[in-house]
Amino acid sequence: MVVVHVVVVAAVEAVVAVLSTVAAEVALVVVVVVAAVVVVVVVVVVVVVIIVVGIVVLVAAAVAVVVGDSSIVVVVVVVVVVVVVVVVVVVVVVVMVVVHVVVVVAVETAVAVLSTVAARAALVVVVVVVVVVVVVVVVVVVVVVIVVVIVVLVAIAVAVVVVA
Repeated sequence: MVVVHVVVVAAVEAVVAVLSTVAAEVALVVVVVVAAVVVVVVVVVVVVVIIVVGIVVLVAAAVAVVVGDSSIVVVVVVVVVVVVVVVVVVVVVVVMVVVHVVVVVAVETAVAVLSTVAARAALVVVVVVVVVVVVVVVVVVVVVVIVVVIVVLVAIAVAVVVVA
């Protein structure tokens, strides 16, 4: 991660250093669009993983009820918790890298080619939008994790009550 980070930052800085004003603005727009797409893809992946996890837990609870053994649910819950933790960590890392690259490009572009008050205001807008996107993604991930935990707890409770 550190090596990739250093290489990406160096590449972005090198590219921005040699771009003209128009090209730098286009590069900034492209980076922001790519960042937005990455964030959307990450959110979609998280939602899909959470849906699959929920289905797996519910199926495990149903199997536990049919078989009469609640330990099945416990094993599934442990696996689900590990998967959810891994997904959350991956999402946080991806979002951090995307935001970092966008902010670096925005700042480098501003330093290289921006001089007017309007351009500085545009830079502030870009940074604010990036921060808002990050906050929204983090909130979505937290809400999704809370929902998964609730589903898991309900499934365990149902399985234990029915088996008992």
